Amino acid sequence: MHYKTLAAAIREPEDGWLALAAAVFGPTAERPSWHDRAACAGREELPWFGRHGTPPKAITDLCAACPVADLCREDTLAWEDRVALPSGMLSGFVAGMTAGQRKAVIRERRHAHDKIDNRAA
Repeated sequence: MHYKTLAAAIREPEDGWLALAAAVFGPTAERPSWHDRAACAGREELPWFGRHGTPPKAITDLCAACPVADLCREDTLAWEDRVALPSGMLSGFVAGMTAGQRKAVIRERRHAHDKIDNRAA
């Protein structure tokens, strides 16, 4: 959902929260159950941002050992493909990957999908 579409959907404060939740968590607007099992859950005290866009080792190690890393990565890539990449909001270290790494995966997947569509046509 593009931010202009999101803004157009907001008429009342309650609508705004629902639209935001739908943009972040998908059509059900509910937080996935795996969030509570993530290694980073409740770890706001960690140094999430490193120098020059490089995540601190403590963060990369945390993601590498996360029991729900695959779910996190797939959810993140799906959301960013739908929302963040088209709006240019892709940044930071999320789901064990830098913004550049996630952008590359999304583009590779889109390219592979386009190849399949072209073969079917």
